[in-house]
Amino acid sequence: MKMKMNRSMGLCAAGLCLAAQAVWAAEVEAGFRSLFNGADLTGWAGRPQHWSVQDGAITGTTTQETPAQGNNFLIARDGDKDLAVGDFELRCSFKFTGDWGNSGIQYRSRALPNFVVHGYQADMETGPNYSGILYEEGGRGILCERGQKVVIKDDPANPGKPKIEVVGSLGDAKQIGAAIDPHQWSDYVVIARGNHLQHFINGRQTVDVVDEHAAKAAQSGILALQLHGGPPMKIQFKNIRIKPLSAATPVSDSQRLQGTWQAESLVRDGETVPKADLAGARVRVEGNRFFIEGDADASEGTFDLVEGGLPKAMNVTTAGGDLARAIYEVTDDTLKVCYAADGGSRPSEFKSEAYSGRVLAVYRKAKAAKEEKPGSELERVQGTWQAESLVRDGEAVSKSDLAGLRVRIEGNRFFITGDENASEGTFELVEGPAPKAMNVTTAGGDLARAIYEVTENTLKVCYAADGGSRPTDFKSEAYSGRVLAVYRKAKSTN
Repeated sequence: MKMKMNRSMGLCAAGLCLAAQAVWAAEVEAGFRSLFNGADLTGWAGRPQHWSVQDGAITGTTTQETPAQGNNFLIARDGDKDLAVGDFELRCSFKFTGDWGNSGIQYRSRALPNFVVHGYQADMETGPNYSGILYEEGGRGILCERGQKVVIKDDPANPGKPKIEVVGSLGDAKQIGAAIDPHQWSDYVVIARGNHLQHFINGRQTVDVVDEHAAKAAQSGILALQLHGGPPMKIQFKNIRIKPLSAATPVSDSQRLQGTWQAESLVRDGETVPKADLAGARVRVEGNRFFIEGDADASEGTFDLVEGGLPKAMNVTTAGGDLARAIYEVTDDTLKVCYAADGGSRPSEFKSEAYSGRVLAVYRKAKAAKEEKPGSELERVQGTWQAESLVRDGEAVSKSDLAGLRVRIEGNRFFITGDENASEGTFELVEGPAPKAMNVTTAGGDLARAIYEVTENTLKVCYAADGGSRPTDFKSEAYSGRVLAVYRKAKSTN
């Protein structure tokens, strides 16, 4: 099966982000190995009355005479043991025959007796609702519905239970589902890297999950195919192949805390501090030291992060020796802290109520100062840059398609020339730890969060093309949604 994309391209991210489209070929299989020989069930184990090979495809079938008797599974094997998977990309094709069917791809799962499997499931069905979702068989149930981006956390109010937070959208669930015909061959891709899980059907991402539920998140387990209990049904799979992935390099909380944070809101003993009183109040973090700036009560001190337990904890010590026991949450752009101002016991939740003695503060990562010193990064990116190479979702754009594509940068504005989708916009450099970061906004208002490196003659940029989270390394892999571009300073025509 081949899938074509239009050749139209656009450079964005200070002209630094090139959204290119090129011809794709699904047959590119570098690094993959097949899990199915197309002839028999060698390398698989399941109930023989339900699983067979028909027309070159693994086939799961139930009838009135041979009902499923509950959900059962065909388990991938590795010699004399079950195949174990951790970080991987799985690709396969599937289709149903008949009016009703429900199935799924189990991964990072665990085997129970009589070919029953529990764990993560990439779901599929003949109905309109569940194909593409993340379901946990025998566990937490539906973890992410189609079209959602979610983060799964521990629920402090219900220990051991998940708290599912919807943090973004991949598009309308019905529109995504409309592109899936359960009775025709569809391509399913599952990518699991660390606690980040992604599903794709026919090239369209259906879910994006970060599982931070410490008690339940699985890092490894077995691989299996489901045959669902219920009315008679038939499901087929073919072209099943897998590629191991290197684990994503985690970004520690200590790394995320570095840089300057602007106070956005503060509640003390249930009373909200006016926005005007917070203007200019910042906290700068360097290593394990903090410096409070722009406030009449400017101070400094040290902190240490406390291992174990949720919510996450830190101890803060001022230069005068006062100790505050705090809890915190931190992302790339937001920091939330709650502590007992009177040196009392550590809070267990992010609340500040009347007479509680607690402070709840929310900070945003501060933007880079607009004034830049001579020889600064802003000065280096000025001028005209020629696109030299571009990789999108692991696919390299040909040199001929990049010829003539240039980005001109003047101050904090960019202008794309030499392309039918010429455009312009603005960008800002973001303070913080390496890799260096920038935010890019097109004239149409689209935002791209990027990382970059720049010298006198070379500019390298990596960003999430779908407006997703900022990359942490300069890589563009299949289905990652990332673009990696390299530019050379154009020679003067004078």
